[in-house]
Amino acid sequence: MEILTESSSTVVDIVATDSEWDDNLSDRWLSTTFAAHSGTVIFIRRGLPPDLRERLSAEAERLGVKLLYIQRTDKTDLLRIARRHVPVETDRGKVRLAFFFSPKDVEYALGWEPFREAIQGGRVRQRNALTGCAGRAVLRDLKGWAGKDGLAKFAEAMGVPMPEKTVMDEYKAQMYRGLTERPEDFLRYAVDDARRLLDLYSRFTEFVRTIQSDVLKMPDDTLWETHSVPVTMGRLVAETFRRWLFVQAGENADAVKFCDRKLGILDPDAEKCGRDREQRNDIVSRVRTPGDLVAVAETE
Repeated sequence: MEILTESSSTVVDIVATDSEWDDNLSDRWLSTTFAAHSGTVIFIRRGLPPDLRERLSAEAERLGVKLLYIQRTDKTDLLRIARRHVPVETDRGKVRLAFFFSPKDVEYALGWEPFREAIQGGRVRQRNALTGCAGRAVLRDLKGWAGKDGLAKFAEAMGVPMPEKTVMDEYKAQMYRGLTERPEDFLRYAVDDARRLLDLYSRFTEFVRTIQSDVLKMPDDTLWETHSVPVTMGRLVAETFRRWLFVQAGENADAVKFCDRKLGILDPDAEKCGRDREQRNDIVSRVRTPGDLVAVAETE
């Protein structure tokens, strides 16, 4: 009976992205990095002088990064191209895309068209974090875990070093000049942010799982998976409490889940709200007693 089951546990990779741009240019985009456990690829704008490209290529080789030059437009899906070089496991074709509170990172990673369609269709929203789905990506904004802290402070709290975080500070308002004057530093800076986001994602998820197992004494099959852990603190606390509550119910867990879902308020912003509403109405119409619940569960 689907209404009583948890989401399936699937091994799904996380891809972290970070972009650099310069608002002083008509074509502001400079670079986009994608970091996954299978590797890292960085796209940099075309048109750079040969000597500059040579220096960037040498640094990319030293860092173990795939460097590609590309003429990007609003229709360019960099994530799709990146997946040819950093293969990842997806959930029904959807890539879990991690970033830190920047719509520009999403736009440059996916292209403007799918992001615009997602905004207009109400499939993305920005409150404490930028969440939702755009194109073939499920957005995983780490800002939701950091709260009011910036990326550097959040990383420090999680014990993730960011040695390159300040290396380009003097060029923040003129990143193209930073690229041309200090290409090696620019490349390390651009690559390091994405790689550290990937580290942060893993470190925070493991932190949450440790609390669940060691403090709350929850069994392994109730711990958050890397791809499913909620990306805002409010929802993380609420959903963790819900899972803990089901564990406490023991053999009555299905009945508690049923009551929780029967009395819960359906989220009108949820992608599958219509389907969930129909399932809820169907099951509530058939289940009035614990015996009814057992009978339905055995036949579905």
